[in-house]
Amino acid sequence: MQVTIATNSEFDFDLLPRFAEDHGVTYSIGWDEGYTVTFRSSNRDHLEEVRDQLERAGFKSPRDEFLDEI
Repeated sequence: MQVTIATNSEFDFDLLPRFAEDHGVTYSIGWDEGYTVTFRSSNRDHLEEVRDQLERAGFKSPRDEFLDEI
């Protein structure tokens, strides 16, 4: 499963390794009309926590679905 968010100029990419490790997920950086970050895990609870924290910080998914099966 994965969660993808669109970043903005305030997004701190330097915090990604620690954030991912603390939440038990992996991540990759992509491009879709701006930088995106995709978090992956087989644990849905971990991804939901990542999604919730990033939503509260104002980051949204470039797609309507947050949790995509891979």
